[in-house]
Amino acid sequence: MFVMIEHNPFNPVTQLVVSRVPVDRDAHLLTARSARQVESAAKLDPFRTEYFLYLPKPLYRRLGRVENLLQWLPLGGQYASYALKR
Repeated sequence: MFVMIEHNPFNPVTQLVVSRVPVDRDAHLLTARSARQVESAAKLDPFRTEYFLYLPKPLYRRLGRVENLLQWLPLGGQYASYALKR
């Protein structure tokens, strides 16, 4: 199994943070769709995408279950794209 964890370019907070961090100056954020295309080009079969980092840490401690309910919604701060070797 291969898992790619990436910043989500559709999350406005992620965009703000990446734009202000010097190490990310030349970073190009990949959409989940682009990640799946990269996986396919590497002869992997993408089968699942999960979004996470919706809540700040203090809220996550109390409402972490909400994140599990939102993993389908492409607005989390990051996502994980899962693929299997062909």
